[in-house]
Amino acid sequence: MAGERILSASTWEKEVIEVMRTKTSDDAWVRSVAQEAGMDEAGVRAVWDAAKRLIVAGVGPDGTGSCIIPGFGTFTRSIHKGHPLNLGVGPDTRIGDYPVLKFRAADSFRGEALGTMKKDMETGMGTSTG
Repeated sequence: MAGERILSASTWEKEVIEVMRTKTSDDAWVRSVAQEAGMDEAGVRAVWDAAKRLIVAGVGPDGTGSCIIPGFGTFTRSIHKGHPLNLGVGPDTRIGDYPVLKFRAADSFRGEALGTMKKDMETGMGTSTG
């Protein structure tokens, strides 16, 4: 595929991939993106904070909008239906409906990510240990 980025097996790239696959702090994410892009962390932090603000503004305070990032995906607000609380606190205890933020990856991004996952599985980088 034209423009496709094929990762080498360098130690640094393996570490970056591992950081991206695990739950990470905001600072670790910014550091990894800065390294990958060859930019300073302050610049990446400013862009990351601006992107989050635009997503929140796009979805809107009333949750009626969406934020579409072309080639990446769409963020929307949805209402998760309530359900019984199953912690032994009584049969009539329920969690009410509550808002959730949903993300749907763009077809092009999903294809790229799944293609990368397939390559990782073939090379042993994406194998599960648990």
